[in-house]
Amino acid sequence: MDNGPEMTVNAVRDWCRLGGSGRSYIEPGSPWQNPFVESFGSRVRDEVLSVEAFDSVLEAQTVINDWKDLYNHKRPHSSLGWRAPAAYAANLILEAKETTARLS
Repeated sequence: MDNGPEMTVNAVRDWCRLGGSGRSYIEPGSPWQNPFVESFGSRVRDEVLSVEAFDSVLEAQTVINDWKDLYNHKRPHSSLGWRAPAAYAANLILEAKETTARLS
């Protein structure tokens, strides 16, 4: 989690603890400690936000949702073996089910 206002940090800390998830401390002004989010944010800015002029919130939602669909379902990612994230996730689920079936 990034550093934020004290009340936000406390709420997120409690949510992590109650939900059973862990947390990582990121130094202020150190985006290199969270490279996945920084890389994704850079892509959104470069490919959508910096090249579009939105006339309404509805138009922004539509354009961003179209880009999100392309990014997650159609666009191959080198880090995922040139598969789209949705296909990669579906393959992981299938492999987990097959492993569970073999172990049962």
